[in-house]
Amino acid sequence: MAGKRKLAPRVCNLLAVIKGKVAHKGATSEEIIAALRREHSEIIKAETDDILHVGLIQLANQVCRLRSGGATSVQLEMFAEYAVPKMITLRTEDDKGQVRNVHKAVGALTIAEARQHVSAHMKPRPRASEEIKELARLVDDVQQFGTERSTIEQCWAKKRAS
Repeated sequence: MAGKRKLAPRVCNLLAVIKGKVAHKGATSEEIIAALRREHSEIIKAETDDILHVGLIQLANQVCRLRSGGATSVQLEMFAEYAVPKMITLRTEDDKGQVRNVHKAVGALTIAEARQHVSAHMKPRPRASEEIKELARLVDDVQQFGTERSTIEQCWAKKRAS
């Protein structure tokens, strides 16, 4: 993403601050957004174009992930027997070497593009991300220093004190 500016940087920073403040008691995304809107409406107004762009990109991605089938009026008859999405997202490089995600209709894929997409999604993947594995390791290491209702922070403090 070299050369691209970060969209809605002040709103993103404020979201991170609000999320950090409520992290100990927990909050839903809706609650975090409500706090942002309540406390920083002027910054939201200043970055509305960026926020709208990000939201529209997410909606475009969501629409591209929809599956074809009986409920989809745009389903091509030739693919009716396959439970394939109407579109897939290909990772391609542009002339400057930047990787871009390009949405392409299944019928417009070349065989090579389809095989590349299938291959990329069939590679064995670990069941959990490294972050999840590390969280599991942390819990394993501190659980003996508390109960099921203890926080990791409380258990960590007891572990360090022992």
